[in-house]
Amino acid sequence: MKDLKNRNELIQSVAMLTKQEAAEALGVSPLQVDKMRQCGLLKPTKTGQGWRFSQEELRDFQRDLRGVDVSNEKMMIAALCRRT
Repeated sequence: MKDLKNRNELIQSVAMLTKQEAAEALGVSPLQVDKMRQCGLLKPTKTGQGWRFSQEELRDFQRDLRGVDVSNEKMMIAALCRRT
């Protein structure tokens, strides 16, 4: 039973998120997630079902851009320059 719990926790920890789930996790709209992807702030993986976002990518985004204004495309581009 413990092995099954560990397996389920592992699967949950590496699960890829949809654009909608990523938006909910970040507290923004799916459109904002699209803009952040297009600007290069988020680096998802393209699958047959659309873009998928790793939980690690979202954590990195939150850590690296804590306190940075990414409310519009101009600010996103400035943030991208700061991040790299």
